[in-house]
Amino acid sequence: MTRYAYFSIDMLALYRRLTIGIMDGHERIVIIDSVYAMLYALQKILKWSVRSSKHEVQSYDRSEGIFHVKTGRHELNSKGGNIQILRLSASERYCSFSKWQAFGIPCSHFMAVCSRFNMNYEDFVEDYYKISTYAACYAPQFQPVPHEDYWITPTSMPVLLPDPSLLRKSGRPKTSRYHNEMDWTEQSAQQRCSFCSQLGHNRRSCTLLRRQAPDS
Repeated sequence: MTRYAYFSIDMLALYRRLTIGIMDGHERIVIIDSVYAMLYALQKILKWSVRSSKHEVQSYDRSEGIFHVKTGRHELNSKGGNIQILRLSASERYCSFSKWQAFGIPCSHFMAVCSRFNMNYEDFVEDYYKISTYAACYAPQFQPVPHEDYWITPTSMPVLLPDPSLLRKSGRPKTSRYHNEMDWTEQSAQQRCSFCSQLGHNRRSCTLLRRQAPDS
């Protein structure tokens, strides 16, 4: 748990500054946003660090930065046992499982590599989870927006005219799709009368039944 100490210390210090109220509103926004990012990263790290203990680094070429990691078996459904390929260089951080690239946080496979070669995977967390990155986003001065009564109305503005050719015409639009056998409809079977067993009509319109019916 020593690896997560800096998360706990930083968040504890930020929490104290928020509760004591020794920061202005601008700094408070930066701190709150960064705390959410740190909590999100910490949640992923804690979850994947447990999985990394079950992985095994089977083969590697450290000079080329290529590692083959075999995933551990799941206790309930026996899933796992796959080989994930990782590449690490100055310009590339790649895992064939794609979680490292998607989240910007070292996945459990790379954590297993770091544990094998005594590397600190916290050094490979992307910068957008750091407080300094959030502070840099709010560093520029924001100009307040005045009330709309004080907005300057421009005197010359381009006139936007609608294109008549883009207007929807009346009726059902024509389709430009090529029809195939999926669009063919099966011909419905002819009706058969249940009284005379002839095709082309039903019992209600059967003329033979009408002839034999007594006059009312």
